[in-house]
Amino acid sequence: MSTFAQQYTQVHTRKQLIEEMSKMPHFEQKLRYIVRELVAKSQFQFEAADLEQAARAFCAKLFMSYKYQAKHMLRAKEVLLIKSGQRTNMIQSALGEDYGLGQVIAGKIQIESVHGDHRSFLDAESGFQVASIMNEFLLRCF
Repeated sequence: MSTFAQQYTQVHTRKQLIEEMSKMPHFEQKLRYIVRELVAKSQFQFEAADLEQAARAFCAKLFMSYKYQAKHMLRAKEVLLIKSGQRTNMIQSALGEDYGLGQVIAGKIQIESVHGDHRSFLDAESGFQVASIMNEFLLRCF
């Protein structure tokens, strides 16, 4: 929920937001709190109902990915993972260097890191580096 909120505004520091929400025992309370904060503090003109729907969908997507268990390994000769060089949250740290791809890919995983965080690594010079890495990978594989 804190990751969802921080896409749109710096409501609080991540630590403050998590501490505040940890006092709330139910998902619905946390959801209403985040919606109120975003409506009040975001630079965007959100409708509360739209934010609530988006937050529910965001959380559902995260829960689905967390619970997902592959039945078979994906057979691929080689896979390219390009990721930001800056660790931005605990989930990235918990997933490991290959973000868990080694558990579902039966093949070589080439890992490349580019300067920036989860969003900024696609901007400006880092974006050109991402494009260059992809181009080299595709030329080698095809």
